[in-house]
Amino acid sequence: MYRDKFKTESYFKESIPGIVNNIKHSKTKTLKFEVQLKDKMPLVNYYNIANGILIYIKRAYSLGEAIQDLVSPAKEMIANYTKSWYPDADYSDGGDIPYSEFLSIVSIGVLLDTKEELITLHKLVKEVGYKDYLIDFLFKYIDKNAAVNDGLLWPDDRACQKLKEITLSAKAETPKLIGEYLANDFYTKENFEDEYNSHKRNDNVYDGYWSFEAAALVKIMDVDDSSFKDNPYYPYDMAHFEGANTTVPGTIFDPDKGSSGNEKIQPEPDQSRKKWWQF
Repeated sequence: MYRDKFKTESYFKESIPGIVNNIKHSKTKTLKFEVQLKDKMPLVNYYNIANGILIYIKRAYSLGEAIQDLVSPAKEMIANYTKSWYPDADYSDGGDIPYSEFLSIVSIGVLLDTKEELITLHKLVKEVGYKDYLIDFLFKYIDKNAAVNDGLLWPDDRACQKLKEITLSAKAETPKLIGEYLANDFYTKENFEDEYNSHKRNDNVYDGYWSFEAAALVKIMDVDDSSFKDNPYYPYDMAHFEGANTTVPGTIFDPDKGSSGNEKIQPEPDQSRKKWWQF
């Protein structure tokens, strides 16, 4: 069932194959680096894979892909995203992590029940000192006793303020507040910046306007969402997805392999070693 309300179905059908090919290319490049460089692996390669899969998930969901089929990509996305962080760095000021992207990635992990991958990411987030109330609250999905930092990383941001207000609200007030967030605070130029009105552009930049964070709060807080279920930004069926936390071997992003399916990438020959005729 086609889900998007702002772009044609053909747009997603035509754009998704290119996204998948880009991810495959990034994975091939990363596999070569892992074989040849090992500890010198550029972490941005893992980020490129994770970011590409996030774009794919948004577009595949918009097109109407079965939610169960997004679970394995989501696991792969979070695993690569975790690898893209520097484990010895200090992220107490947020580092160079795009906040809205991080919020979406964790929210999708909650919605698709990727607990194992979220546990690993949460452990890293604590180790590097990343502190934000909303991110911490979302991680309570995997650990109800997890500590939550009181401060917002972006305290002056209107959307962040509203989301925190939602988490602190009385149960009877929560549906009203989430409805207000979706109607007034989510789709704003301040919140989307360059992606605002991207559905009106002629280039291939629109991914879908989905408030995964609102749906994640609905799932975590057990909110009655009947009053805003038809909001065009609300991924209703994802909020109600109940899937097994299983790992499907391989994904559509796996680089093309040999006919046996087991071809391994071999390291490049050592160019520094002289050939026999060079002595």
